[in-house]
Amino acid sequence: MSIAITIHRGTSQIGGSITEISTEQNRILIDFGTELSENTQTPNDSEMIKLVTEKSCDGVFFTHYHGDHTGLMNQIPKGIPIYIGDIARRIMINIRETLRQYGEVAILKDTNRIKPLVKNVAIQIGDIKVTPYFVDHSAYDAYMLLVEAEGKRILHTGDFRTHGRLGKGLFPTLKHYVCRDGRPVDVLISEGTMLSRSTEKVMTEQQMQKEATKLLKQHRYAFLVCSSTNMDSLASFHQAAKINHIPMIANWYIVKQCELFTEYAGSFSDVYRFDNLYKLELERILSDNLSQEEHMKKYGFLFIVNEKEYYQGIMERFRNFNPILIYSMWDGYLDDKRNSYNIKMADMVKKWNVIHLHTSGHATADTISEVIKTVRPQKAIIPIHTEMGRQFKNLQIGEYKDKVIELKDGEVLKL
Repeated sequence: MSIAITIHRGTSQIGGSITEISTEQNRILIDFGTELSENTQTPNDSEMIKLVTEKSCDGVFFTHYHGDHTGLMNQIPKGIPIYIGDIARRIMINIRETLRQYGEVAILKDTNRIKPLVKNVAIQIGDIKVTPYFVDHSAYDAYMLLVEAEGKRILHTGDFRTHGRLGKGLFPTLKHYVCRDGRPVDVLISEGTMLSRSTEKVMTEQQMQKEATKLLKQHRYAFLVCSSTNMDSLASFHQAAKINHIPMIANWYIVKQCELFTEYAGSFSDVYRFDNLYKLELERILSDNLSQEEHMKKYGFLFIVNEKEYYQGIMERFRNFNPILIYSMWDGYLDDKRNSYNIKMADMVKKWNVIHLHTSGHATADTISEVIKTVRPQKAIIPIHTEMGRQFKNLQIGEYKDKVIELKDGEVLKL
């Protein structure tokens, strides 16, 4: 009896992650994403779709809601259960409704197909047991997954970090749940996104909030480019604006997402209560008899924008106030040498006084090293979601360097 691990995509690239774990009786997939580029319908995606249309599959587990992990969800046949965090599911519904992708909305609302991941609660699929553990990431309601079968224990990290506000729970979770009673894992499948940027200094969300607070004290007119689903960073900028008595303005979709964050995370911490966020309604007359646009021009603003012409037109209306543009996303979208290059975004950013203020949603090299030493993988460490898998052997992990196995996409590791 054996268990097989196949990384179908992700051993040499960031995004598009798909992992298969199977026994002789059962087969599951972890994440089923599109590649991290503007072209989401590549020939490679066609091959990936065959993993669920031409082979039996007992379930697909999604670690979080980012498109490079969930982008092919709508290709999963009806008979295959889909597992994802319930808040993540609701966030995805907001996204798909905004994009008018109603077929995917129907899937996400189908409770016969979609099954919730609940932290620390195991799911049994035949002879495979999967237990989700909450992790901090730039997507809220994200999980790492402990897969147990045939007497083996495999930990799939998904995307994670420790420098967000929720990151302090990672190592207690690993010690008290994953490695309870000192038991190690057999295999660690770990993301290594940041290993291609190992020289970058990564600030915490709290540090970014402090920097944003200083920035908005000096510049009361500011545009912000930030992921609409990055709860922690949205909270950092929201707090910075609130401290400086500057309203934060966003479209109805972002406001709706933040209402969801307030409903859930806001019940645990006031940091995630978005009570200084207002829907973009430029012509609306406010209590001081000024329109929202007039109010913004008089008192300042932090306005969340994107590269669409509609927003660029609005931004021009405030040109005379010399606003800054805070860019709080991955610089890879501005790099014309990368597949992820967004020419419209890059062109927009060039038109303004841009200030880069961002923190990664992914684990640093030091954090990955500490995870390895905590879970003590006995048989293998498999890099995934990385362009620099070979760098795992350069981590400060002592004897565990010999456990690093650089699989190729599609290659099978049997235990």
